[in-house]
Order: sequence, then C-alpha cells, then structure tokens
Amino acid sequence: MSISPTGRGSCGEEPQRLPDDRSPSNDVSGDKPPDGSPAHSPLDDLGRLNTERTAARATFRAKQAPRIEPIFTAPGPDALASIDATQLIAKWAADSRLRRATDLAVDALLAPATLTLLAGASIALALEGKVGTVRFHSPRVGMNHEIFLMRKLRTLLGGDQSDSSSGAHDPRATKVGDFLRKYIIDEMLTLPTNVVKGQMQLVAHRPLVPEDLEIMSERLRPEDNHIWHAVYGAEPPGFLSAFGNLSPFLDAESDEYLRARAVLDVWQAINAGPALSRRIIADTVRIGLGKIKDPSQLAGYRETHGARSLALAA
Repeated sequence: MSISPTGRGSCGEEPQRLPDDRSPSNDVSGDKPPDGSPAHSPLDDLGRLNTERTAARATFRAKQAPRIEPIFTAPGPDALASIDATQLIAKWAADSRLRRATDLAVDALLAPATLTLLAGASIALALEGKVGTVRFHSPRVGMNHEIFLMRKLRTLLGGDQSDSSSGAHDPRATKVGDFLRKYIIDEMLTLPTNVVKGQMQLVAHRPLVPEDLEIMSERLRPEDNHIWHAVYGAEPPGFLSAFGNLSPFLDAESDEYLRARAVLDVWQAINAGPALSRRIIADTVRIGLGKIKDPSQLAGYRETHGARSLALAA
C-alpha cells in the first residue's frame, strides 16, 4: 500500500471485499434476494461507516486548523517543477551504493554498543512492568510512500503506539520510557533491523506514521504539500534528521512544527551529502550531551526562521 498526496491510500476509500464464492451455509448476509441482485453483507455497512468516519475526522481537522501560510516559492510559471520527484530519486540512486555501504559499515561498527544499550533498555522496561511487551512494530511510510514496519521499544502507556507522537517528552511515556526517548534509545532497534534491510538510512527525513501524512495534506497548501510529498517519497527515511534535532524545541503539531518539518525535509533532501550528514550526527550527539540549549545552533534553523517562504532554485 502507498500513500497519495491527498493523504489517502492508493487503494481508494472503499475496503476490499471478500470474493463472493461462499457457500449458502457460510453466507452471513442471509439468503440471496429473489431478483438475483447481490446479497447485502455486513461488510458493506462496515465499509460505509469507516468511510464516513474518515471524512468526518478530516472535516473536523480542517475546520479546527486552517491551512498554514505559503511555504515554498519558486520563480517562473513551472514553480512545482523546481522540485521534481524523479530528479531527487535519480540523485539518491546515483550515490545510493556508497550511502548504503556507509550505512552498513557504520551500523556494524556501532553494533556492540547498540546491542548493549538495547539489551539494557529492554531489561529496564521489563522490570518497570508498565508497557507490557517491550518491542513493537509501528507502521511507517517509506520510500515511494510504501508502508513498512519500524521496529521500536515500547515506551508509551496505552494503545498500539502507532499514532502520532507528542515529541521527546510525550506525557504518555513511562519514567524509563521518557529517558529512552530523550536519547532516542527506543529507536535504536531500527539500526540492526530496518537500516540493515534498506528500509531506512542513518540520516534522512523522519519516518512518519500514515496519519501524519494526512495531517500534512490537510494543513499545507496543495502546492506546498505537492512539493513536500514528492520529496518525502524520493528516498528511504532516516534514523537521524535535521527536523528530528529541531523538533524537541517546538510544540508538537503546531503550525511552526509542521512548517519546520516541511521546510527541513525539502532542504535536507536537496542538500544531502556527507558534510550535512556529519553535521546532523554531531548536532544529535551535542543535544544528547546537553551542549545545545539554543536551537539556533542547529543545522537548518536558519531556513525555518528566515524568510516566511523558502525560495527554491528553478
């Protein structure tokens, strides 16, 4: 399944129906009408109800939160052509082998420390005994907007934790979970799993849950969402990112938060390279050590707090 720019799956709103090859003894919808028309099934009501709920939720969000002011501008009538998904995919593919080899080499180098931290974190969560199963799989949107399962440690109370997060200090986090989230230890499980499989990279934009793409499509202008959506699906998401470093300094899901996500995802994709990756990794380490108190020291801050719109080269 893939996510379209409108925030809906490419398979459409209506759920897939079971093939109508059930025997009369197993048909829960009752006898077939005498006129030969298809029998009514409870699946019809369930699909209609889910569609109505989705539409009502989208309408409510749109009314409660008006669209964010324009973000991206570019000269000329073909403004959107300045950010072309095919160009970004080609750019990523050109050095994908080197980046992949680098990711695997760094992953292998960090493996002893990563596995030790994960083992200790898992034991701490199990002893705390508040989250149940320590590990879980969170559906995320990856390259080409395809869904994959991101491996994480469970740090929040209640639910399946596949919904949008409220940041590093999520009020649903347990005491141990809050510590793990502060130092992103809860997401280190992606290194020996998702990164090794090629579903993620060490440094790229953050992997989002499908609901977050819906929020972005509702809050951004269609023109801005077109650009951001194309950039998001051009390469695999990452373990570390410029927006991930800045997000703890922002109010989750605020206009500033969503605008910064769009700007930094596009900015990072355009300027991707070893130098920027090293800067983002260094920023992450400095944040963990408490060396950064002012977000203006972070890579990409100027782009989010400069002009009211981000100019893109034609």
